[in-house]
Amino acid sequence: MALVVAGVAVTMFTLFQLSDYYAEPARTELSGTVLLDDHDARLVSTAWVEPSGKEVAEPSDSGCPRRVDVGQSSRNADAWQECLFSNGYRYAVYYHPPSRFWRFQWTEAGILTLASAALGGLAVRRTLRRPG
Repeated sequence: MALVVAGVAVTMFTLFQLSDYYAEPARTELSGTVLLDDHDARLVSTAWVEPSGKEVAEPSDSGCPRRVDVGQSSRNADAWQECLFSNGYRYAVYYHPPSRFWRFQWTEAGILTLASAALGGLAVRRTLRRPG
């Protein structure tokens, strides 16, 4: 029983990690906000786009001071983002839209069907080749 639970856990974790690569993520550039309008979209990654067009994980020489927020306030983060947007930075978001849900479901079904057929074939082969 423990092996079944472990197998299901490993399978679920693996499929979830691989699902970002089932399709090329959609990309959109935001200015003025870092929040995507579609709340059902599956976020893959984000990056800042410098005024020159180069994508960077964190702007280093933007001239905008970044201070840590205390508690549940996001005042400092909002001020930093507003400063970046006013200096010409944009926010790139890579995501999978909700319209890809069934495509991902069929991809996972295919992966699981192939794995089941391979393991089932291996079990049948080993059973039939057993001596006695």
